[in-house]
Amino acid sequence: MKHLYNKVHDSAAFENVFWVTVSKDCSIHELQNKIARALKVPNLFKDVDEGMRPTLLFNHLKEKKKCLVILDDMWQHFELADVGIPVKRDGVRLVLTTRYLGVCKKMLCQAEVRVRPLPDEEAWALFVQTLGSDLPPSRKLVAEDIVKDCEGLPLAIVVMAGSMRGEVEDHVWEATLENLKRPGILEQSMKENVFPILVHSYNRLDKKKQLCFLTCALYPEDWSIPRQELIELCIDEGVIHEDRRRKMYNEGHRLLDELEKACLLEPYSERDREVRMHDVIRDMALHIMNANNGPCMGKSGLGLEDVPDDEEWLPNLQKVSLMCNRIEAVPPSISPNCPQLATLLLSDCWRLRKISKRFFQQMQELKVIDLRRTRITEVPKSVMNLKKLNALVLNLCSQLSRIPSLAKLTSLRKLDLQGCINIKEVPNGLGMLVNLTYLCLRGTRIERIPDGVVCKLKKLQHLEADYIAVKGEEVGKLRKLEALRCRFENKNELNEYTLRATTIESYRLIIGARTDLGYWRGVFTYDEDNLNFYKVIIMDEGEYKIRETCHFPRDVKALWIRGYGGTWNISIFTELEELEALRITGCNEVSALGGNGGQSEEPEGQLEERTSRPPPGEHCPNLKVLQISRCPKLKHLLVPKHNCNLYLKKLEKLLIYHYEELESITGAPGAPTDEEESPTSSKSPLPPDAFSQLKSIEIGSCPKMKNGVGPELLPLLHNLQSISIGMASNMEETIAVSSLSPPPPPLLVAMSALQLPLLREIFVEGCDKMKRVLTLELFMLLPNLQTIIVHDCKEMKEVIGGQELDHGATSGLFLSPIPVTSPGDQLSTRKLTLELYRLEELESICSWTGLRDLIHVIQVGRCPKLKRIEMLDDASPPPSLEEIVLIEEEDGNRDKQWWESLEWVHPEAKTTLEPYVFVYSLEGKKFLLRECRS
Repeated sequence: MKHLYNKVHDSAAFENVFWVTVSKDCSIHELQNKIARALKVPNLFKDVDEGMRPTLLFNHLKEKKKCLVILDDMWQHFELADVGIPVKRDGVRLVLTTRYLGVCKKMLCQAEVRVRPLPDEEAWALFVQTLGSDLPPSRKLVAEDIVKDCEGLPLAIVVMAGSMRGEVEDHVWEATLENLKRPGILEQSMKENVFPILVHSYNRLDKKKQLCFLTCALYPEDWSIPRQELIELCIDEGVIHEDRRRKMYNEGHRLLDELEKACLLEPYSERDREVRMHDVIRDMALHIMNANNGPCMGKSGLGLEDVPDDEEWLPNLQKVSLMCNRIEAVPPSISPNCPQLATLLLSDCWRLRKISKRFFQQMQELKVIDLRRTRITEVPKSVMNLKKLNALVLNLCSQLSRIPSLAKLTSLRKLDLQGCINIKEVPNGLGMLVNLTYLCLRGTRIERIPDGVVCKLKKLQHLEADYIAVKGEEVGKLRKLEALRCRFENKNELNEYTLRATTIESYRLIIGARTDLGYWRGVFTYDEDNLNFYKVIIMDEGEYKIRETCHFPRDVKALWIRGYGGTWNISIFTELEELEALRITGCNEVSALGGNGGQSEEPEGQLEERTSRPPPGEHCPNLKVLQISRCPKLKHLLVPKHNCNLYLKKLEKLLIYHYEELESITGAPGAPTDEEESPTSSKSPLPPDAFSQLKSIEIGSCPKMKNGVGPELLPLLHNLQSISIGMASNMEETIAVSSLSPPPPPLLVAMSALQLPLLREIFVEGCDKMKRVLTLELFMLLPNLQTIIVHDCKEMKEVIGGQELDHGATSGLFLSPIPVTSPGDQLSTRKLTLELYRLEELESICSWTGLRDLIHVIQVGRCPKLKRIEMLDDASPPPSLEEIVLIEEEDGNRDKQWWESLEWVHPEAKTTLEPYVFVYSLEGKKFLLRECRS
């Protein structure tokens, strides 16, 4: 801040610059006095009524021209009107510094700038400047390490440099560095000068935030701490306690957010899933923990190869963190007498294989044991005598194969065995853990939980078993359950669960008899992150008739049906009003998504009579994502004449993959005939709001499809933003319009595309029969189209163009009253990116030279027959052109030679374009073509 003050003070931007240090517990009255002193009018408020002080200060500041006021070290917000600061466009400019983001928010700061630690060079420069003298080579290396240990914190650097000023003995510098390397032990001047400032922030926290903050210090230096793991530890230690687990997670995130706002933690990942504690702040936390909260042994991340000796295990220790060390074993000689120890963290000691049973014998108050990511093969029997143990965390102990009986751990609330791949049976005594609220068996080799176990765990809130079979009736009786991931062996178990279960926060239910671990691991590779947040049901292989026998929870959000072998009727989903995602794959008997799957009659024994069917359009009313694949009998996704009542009014994403027989999205039966519909008609065999929210269409490996978006869909796709088509060998058109004989005027053909005003991207790959992506008329009537990507299309002749050029109607198109953005507006706002790769027959991108006003980026590779690019052939470069990229392949010179061989009507065009031409190399680097020549 002093640097900023000095910089603006010497600049012409401000005539008056005033620095005011606010500090902690400063009142409005005191702040006004400080500002008056900075203005050099200390008597401004002499003999003035309290209510007039803001007005006096306001008027005095208002007279100052080009005035900047810096309020440094603010701990709370003030209303500027109450203080008397006239902040406005032509008034005083205000800059403030604070440790709390909330102060900035409440004071309506226009911009917030987080002050990051100093880079290495600036940190060293600050140290040398503060030290005030040059360093000989013998001390410089040590000094550089000292500066690095200050982690870019200016306050720590200044204090350290000041304390070392005048020291000329090498051993003093080396001792200082050694002290800094010891956890929790700082040089005395740091404690006396840095800590009091940092402790102010800590003392302002309430008790719960303080405990959460201190828990972070148990992790190693510079450790990226997963938020979820940290919150779980706070729950295990009792820092966070609520009646519902979701409340506890929300409270945990709130606490971490508050600590970030107080600058005591900092976010450490792009998605804010991790946090980090600055090393100096961590040392302060360890200091506080040892001084105020009972002794703590914090030796995480030090590379220890042995467990500390008994002498270091003080009787009054409350927390011990040895995580992330190189300890290989805890020998029988180590049996610490720690009757008050509550938390023991040995996680990430990846070499740890054995722990003596004597180790835990004198730790009867232990509440939390964390052994995750170690290589222990068995849990010591002495652990099972810890009657106050709340949490036993063993996840990712990949060598663990034996767990003694848990029957005595009646206080246990959490058992985490995630990723213990050598655990093949449910531990004995599990049913005795009547206080258990969290059970994770995910990633073990357990095939099923024995009958009669789960129903005893009546306090269970979180059950994570994934592909492990459980009894539906037992799970359905757990009234406190909030999160569930498990497998039911058959539809009857699902029905038993649905019949008894109450509404829970989230679930992922698998219905299937398969027990093979590798098989289920393959299942869970699909969209794992999304499945964690859904209410998901996965129906595995089976011949059952879903509609007759399966009862789904009504609040299911995502349904995945795999290998279903029965007949089909969309009315099975009538009651699933909250269904948002439906994935259907490998269903051999499905011949249409709508109707009754090609069956001429309803299945016998149906639960509902035909007369009780819902009115049209009510199936899956909230469906947003539909993905279907590998249904060999499917020829049309929807067949309107079957009155399927599946109109997908809220569908946003449609994905269709691997269909050998699929011909179209909407079936020919019920599609309009030439006599019924003209190419400009807005009618469709589907209701007008069908597909009205659809944003993207993805089609892959559908060899019989001839167009991506047919004429029957065009009037409906008002919100479509992207079309992606891949490996469709018979695909001829991305967007198709009805054809008449004789052909209509090109303008009328083009108007049928007016229903795609938001289309932004078209991607085409492996469509061997496609000769062009779009007609020019269609292109001009897609006002938001910004990206066209075309790869590996063997017969592609041109990207944009076609019949309309023969009619010569382009000028008429501009003059006609078309209800979309006018061409003039398009030309001034659109920026088009083209990516063209391995198009062996491509001869033209677009013969219409007006495209030059739109082109922004062109990427070209392996287009040997493309001899001229009309839009670039002019004396000056296109106005919006940013770059032309040549994609390099194995033969690095091929595309450079192609560029050199291009034909030009205006020879000077090649020279004017040179600053825009880049080569994208095989190594992923991009450089100017002219640099490549030299």
